[in-house]
Amino acid sequence: MKKYWIVPGIGVALVAVVVVVVMAMMFLYVDDTAEPVQHHELPDGIEDATLMAVAVLEDEPSTIPDKVASANNNFASNLYREIPNEDVNVFFSPLSIYMAMSMLYEGASPNAATQIQNVFGFDPDLAARYNDTAHTLSSLNREDTHATLTMANALWAVSGNSAIPGKYVDAITNAYMGLVESVSLDNGHNRINKWAYDNTNGKIGNVIGPLDPLTILVLTNAIYFKGTWEIQFDPDDTRPYDFDTGNEIVSADMMHVYGEFDYADTGSEQVLRMPYNGDRLSMLVVLPRDADGINSLEERLSADQIMEWQNALHNQDVLVDFPKFEMRTNYKIHNSLNQLGISDIFGKGSLPGINMDAAVSSITQDAYVNVNEEGTEAAAVTTIIVLTESLPLPPPRFVADHPFIYFIIDNESGTILFMGKVTDPTL
Repeated sequence: MKKYWIVPGIGVALVAVVVVVVMAMMFLYVDDTAEPVQHHELPDGIEDATLMAVAVLEDEPSTIPDKVASANNNFASNLYREIPNEDVNVFFSPLSIYMAMSMLYEGASPNAATQIQNVFGFDPDLAARYNDTAHTLSSLNREDTHATLTMANALWAVSGNSAIPGKYVDAITNAYMGLVESVSLDNGHNRINKWAYDNTNGKIGNVIGPLDPLTILVLTNAIYFKGTWEIQFDPDDTRPYDFDTGNEIVSADMMHVYGEFDYADTGSEQVLRMPYNGDRLSMLVVLPRDADGINSLEERLSADQIMEWQNALHNQDVLVDFPKFEMRTNYKIHNSLNQLGISDIFGKGSLPGINMDAAVSSITQDAYVNVNEEGTEAAAVTTIIVLTESLPLPPPRFVADHPFIYFIIDNESGTILFMGKVTDPTL
């Protein structure tokens, strides 16, 4: 008889799911009695569907489905063009955004769901979509002795602000293996930031500020990777080297190694695949032949072009000089998604599966990467904040964080006694 499991360690996984569901029912105000609304309807048999989707044959290790990889790679190329990136470093995780938006998709209206589907390529069939999600999460979180690769999801409901439909909570808990937790309006951001810190090995810990009083829930996805090069660079060979930014020449710490790599020269660019230990993961580097060729390269960037570069690779001896770098980025993804055609979710009534008055206020991603002689460490957290217009209006905020004029006044007569301007309070 064939055996089945959800993820490695059935006992832990099943107990975790049960505990999360129980906690959600105990601490989260879930509205199972609300009148039906027209939206991207989740069926009554969602629990059975998700449990069947998550089951993975013992003799068939999970891999990310081809259609998920294709849809994600198309989105990655499209988003790259929308992110302001002229003369600045760029780094983001398309798969983290993909998974966070998939969670939001479960509560979207028909029109909003169509817009999201057009950009992300989600399978409209619920069972097929949950099966894709299960295999993706199982693949990312499977045990690997060579590298660390994990992904986590969470739904944070602001206590006292709004009821979250039980079907939506079940979808996040069962299909997305997500943590469901109620947080207070006052210090909920601290709990969310701690979760981000814990799920990125301490690399990202400040993804959200104090919650807006209108916030009803926050969706978060975290992805973390750490791997060592299969062919490592010797730190003793790292030397300062001129790097042409396009605007100036800067001195960068350049690593050096000689070995067998997958390599291709297309004439317009050189392509190099540097594998991480275990050879499941690798870094693909595309270097324009001309120092000013990056703009032309970006114009041709697409999922098909990336596949073409990979297909052109062949193994040979290569002398590699590659810079060390470490960077942090923060992107307001909602602006870019709007440019790609997702607009309804930012307006009231677009997320009836969550709340009839709900709308997305922001979608952001914080990312980190460190490339050195040993290998690479990378992390990203995508955060989606959902507000509702049905709550009382928040009090106005007065933040004097830029130059201002001030007066000292005699209140009886309105006479100005003193008057001034602050341009730098530190002087």
